Amino acid sequence: MYLPFFCLLISFNSWSKVISFEPSNLSRKFHSFSEVCEHFGFKNNLMINPLGSAELDCMSRRANITKFCTSKYAKGLLRGKVDKISKNVLCEFADTLRVKVECVGRDEKLCDKKEDSCLKLKDVFAVGLDLIDSSLDKKILTCTYLNNAEKDLSIDALKAL
Repeated sequence: MYLPFFCLLISFNSWSKVISFEPSNLSRKFHSFSEVCEHFGFKNNLMINPLGSAELDCMSRRANITKFCTSKYAKGLLRGKVDKISKNVLCEFADTLRVKVECVGRDEKLCDKKEDSCLKLKDVFAVGLDLIDSSLDKKILTCTYLNNAEKDLSIDALKAL
């Protein structure tokens, strides 16, 4: 039960100053390594190994996890990644997402161009969502993303996040 949350925390290592990660209506889908390899046409794989958190090695052929999740579930995708503990691929979805990152140390440059920085963070945390707001307050960058299928939500509803 706590495994997905543990995996979520591990993935924050690449963004060491993530203060909060607040999805609404978060859901997860797990897929076996062999299912992912077969999706890309790589059949009869005797050995499948993770290549970091973003790819699988399907007998010397690479399978990109984000591409797999995007092709299976285009709307609302936050990200796709390898869960090395359960030996599954995890695709995460949400209606909205608010991420707060502290701009200090190596992440200080995130405060220079808030919208550009939020678009970079989108590639990591909110692949299938649209950036709708970026703000900066006291060296804390806040990025808000919305599932394009949910655009009829009011801004007031998003502020409740």
